[in-house]
Amino acid sequence: MEFGPAQKVHTHTPNKTKMIPLAVAIQGLEGMPALILTEQAVQHGIQRRRRRRSRRRICTLYHLDSDTITTIVDLLHDDLVSLISIRTAIPTLLKVVCVLHFLATGTYQHTVGQLDGISQPGFSSVLNQVLDALLKHASATISPPQTAQEVNDTKIALHALAGMPNVIGVLDCSHMELVVQHAVELVYRIRKQYHSINVQMVRNARKMITHCCARYPGSTHDSMVLQNSVLPRYMEQHAARRAWLLGDAGYPLKLWLLTPVMNPLNRHEEDYNRAHTLTCVVIEQTFGLLKAWFRCLSRSGGPLI
Repeated sequence: MEFGPAQKVHTHTPNKTKMIPLAVAIQGLEGMPALILTEQAVQHGIQRRRRRRSRRRICTLYHLDSDTITTIVDLLHDDLVSLISIRTAIPTLLKVVCVLHFLATGTYQHTVGQLDGISQPGFSSVLNQVLDALLKHASATISPPQTAQEVNDTKIALHALAGMPNVIGVLDCSHMELVVQHAVELVYRIRKQYHSINVQMVRNARKMITHCCARYPGSTHDSMVLQNSVLPRYMEQHAARRAWLLGDAGYPLKLWLLTPVMNPLNRHEEDYNRAHTLTCVVIEQTFGLLKAWFRCLSRSGGPLI
């Protein structure tokens, strides 16, 4: 196939709108010269980009934003401040960020210590201090709804997910890998051939953990963890409020614990199972987020010792 000589194609070009220079457009705003306003706008944009990059860097290292880290530091300051030697003491902020880095990455203690200028023995002491301080405040942060208003608000939020009425939480367990001593390793070994603890949690619709039990080895069944926790006593106290928990088929059916219908026979039972499954998704999301934020809880990171 042959082509003829190239021909010039004439296109219609619309009239361009006459642009007003920025310096002229903003001349006289608040009596400030236009060039100064332009320079300030550029500097503001640069500072905003720097802050954005700084926030991304913080989230990458610690998997938490700067506001959350500041809240944790303020909460633990009185428990972590050292009165022995002010000059040689490790600052509270450094203690918190080192531990958060360790929990977020699941790496070794000496690696985190080298990055932050702390020796491995020093970081081991700091780790115990921060974890003890967090456990001290855990009961005030992780607690089920107590008042009638809190219970009703929780019911309304969970009902909006899939239509399950009178539900105040979703219950489930998940295995967190850890390194154990040889003398007790059989108790912590699970069928997937690694050692873990079986952690029980309850979550509401507002992405808040309202109950956590992390004291039983991985070989303990989910129903046994539930039976030996404080959760049954709490739910029996609130049975008069028609408050229920949702759990999977691994739990027994109770007056305050609803499980799926194993063999649904009619449309109502199928609708119940569908709503039950859609509501129980929130606790699976919680375990996924926790293991993504804190690699020490996931097999992709280093197991806890």
